[in-house]
Amino acid sequence: MFKFYSLTIPPLQRLLRENFVVQFFILSYFVCTILGWLILQLPFCQKNPLSGLDVLFTAASAVSTTGLATVDLEKTFSLCGQWVLLGLIQCGCIGYMVFSSFIILSLKQKAGDQRIHPSWLQVRKLIKEVVIYTLICETAGLLFLCFFFKSDGLENVFQNALFHTVSAFCTAGFSLFSSNLEGYQSHFAINAILSSLSLLGALGFFLGIDFIKAIASGKKCIQLIARMARSLVTTMILFGAFLFLLITPFAIDTTGPYKLIISFFQVIFAITTAGFNIIDIGILSHSALAFLSFLMLIGVSLIGSGTNMRGTSFFALLKLTSILITRRSTSSRGKRVFLKRVQIAISAFSNYLVCLLIFSLLLSFIEKHPFLPLFFETASALSTVGLSTGITSELSALGKCLIIFLMLTGRIGILMFGFAASTRALQEQEKKKIAIPIVD
Repeated sequence: MFKFYSLTIPPLQRLLRENFVVQFFILSYFVCTILGWLILQLPFCQKNPLSGLDVLFTAASAVSTTGLATVDLEKTFSLCGQWVLLGLIQCGCIGYMVFSSFIILSLKQKAGDQRIHPSWLQVRKLIKEVVIYTLICETAGLLFLCFFFKSDGLENVFQNALFHTVSAFCTAGFSLFSSNLEGYQSHFAINAILSSLSLLGALGFFLGIDFIKAIASGKKCIQLIARMARSLVTTMILFGAFLFLLITPFAIDTTGPYKLIISFFQVIFAITTAGFNIIDIGILSHSALAFLSFLMLIGVSLIGSGTNMRGTSFFALLKLTSILITRRSTSSRGKRVFLKRVQIAISAFSNYLVCLLIFSLLLSFIEKHPFLPLFFETASALSTVGLSTGITSELSALGKCLIIFLMLTGRIGILMFGFAASTRALQEQEKKKIAIPIVD
C-alpha cells in the first residue's frame, strides 16, 4: 500500500509547487466557493433567512457540482439567488472540464520533453473550445426543455429550462422542483433530454467530441479511452437498469414499462453523477441503496464534469483479475497492460475507499442516523453525485462541515491524485515498458 502511495505523493507535491495552471485551478475553486457564499448571504438573494453554514453548504455543493442541498432551492432563494447558483455551477463545470482536458494534453506530451505541460497558448485555445462545446450542448438542451415544459403548462418556463439544462450538463443534479424529478418520472422526453445532457457533460470535451464525430460519420471513435468509455457506459447502464428494476420497491400502481423507464434513467443519473432522482431515494430498500452506492463509486464519467472513481481504473482492475485467473497474456484491446498502470489503478481505488470508510465512520460517530444512509450520503458527496436519502438537512453542523470537505475533495483531490500518478508513470513507461509478470 505504501508503495502505491509513494507513486503519487512526490509527483503531487511537485505538481502543486511548480505548475501554475494546477495552482490556479485549485485556488479558483476555493475563491468561487467563498464568493458564492458571500453573495448568497445578501438579502436580495434569499426569500427566507438562511444560516451561514447552510449558505456555505449550498455554495460548495454548486461549485463542486454535487447537488446535495440542506434546503428547498426554489422556496429559499430568490430569482437572483438562483442565477448566482447557476453561475457557480457553470463555473465549476467549465473549470473542471478545462483542467481535465489540460491533463489529457499534458499526458500526450513526450516523456523527457521539457514541455511536459501545455503552453498558456494551448490552454487559452482549450478554454475557448470547451466553452463553445458547452454552449452548443446547453443551447440544444434548453430549446428542447423549453418546448416540453411549455407543453406541460409549467410556469417560468425559461428559468426552469435553463436551470435544469445547466444542472444536467454540469452533472450537478440541482432542481428547482421540491421533489426533484419525481413528478416527471414517467415523462420519457424530459428524462431523455436530461440524461443525454448529463452523458455529454460526464464524458467531457475530448470524449464528447469523439462520440459526436462517431455518430456523425459512422466511424469508430478516435481515442482508445473513448472506445473504452462507450463499452463501459453501455454495459453499466444496461446491467444497472436491469438489476435496479429487480431490487427496487416500486409503487403498486406503477406498470412494467414505467418501472423500466424509471430504472433506466435513475441508473444513468447515478453513473454520470448528475444526481437527479426520479424516485424517492428514502424509500429504497437496503439492497437498492447499496447498489446505487456501487454505481456512484464505480462510475463511468471518465474525463468530464463528473468526478467519481475513474471507470478506467475499475476496468484495469477487472482486466488484472481476468489475467490472473485465466493466466493469459496481458493485453487490452490491442494495448499492453503495464505494471505501473495497474499500480495507479489500485492506488486510486484504495485512496478513494480509505477516504470513504474514514468519513463514513466519522459521520456515524457524530450523527444518530443508521450507518447505511450515512454511508450513502458520504459516497454521494465524495463522488459529487448529489443523491440523498433525505438526511442532508438533518445533519449536525459538524456533519455538514464534513460533507462540505468531502464535496470539494471529491471534485479536486481525486483528479489531482490521478494526474500526479499518471505523469510519473508516463515518464517511466517511456524509458522502459514493464509487463505484468504471469507465472505459468
